[in-house]
Amino acid sequence: MPGAGGLSGGHAADPRFRAGVAAFATGAWFAAHEAWEEVWREAAGGEKRLLAGLVQAAVGMLKLEQGRVVGGRRVLARARANLLAAGVATPVDVAALVRRIDAALAALAAHAVGGAAPLPAPLDLLPAAGQHAAAEEYDE
Repeated sequence: MPGAGGLSGGHAADPRFRAGVAAFATGAWFAAHEAWEEVWREAAGGEKRLLAGLVQAAVGMLKLEQGRVVGGRRVLARARANLLAAGVATPVDVAALVRRIDAALAALAAHAVGGAAPLPAPLDLLPAAGQHAAAEEYDE
């Protein structure tokens, strides 16, 4: 089912999607959010849910960076749910991102009982096994 812009399973080839991946890998959370949100608007079905999860992950990391712990926790939990429910093919290492979100949520729980609030760290979303081929795509 293509979205309004005709996107149908092609998010990985979209330059805006690739820009979001590159931004997320450097911790440019707002830029990742902006890039993925454009693609999300054109997507449908599971692809839209995957992109929603990516957008939410970037927003959640940004909120944590800004010290907005409650909002960060809430958005990261929604990101996790969307990423796990999407069920579409993607070059993104969804499992690694979900593990990062789980670690952030655990650290936030520790913060609630007196620990230090976690600071988000950049994450390369491309799996190591396919990174070379995918990296060439992103260099175009």
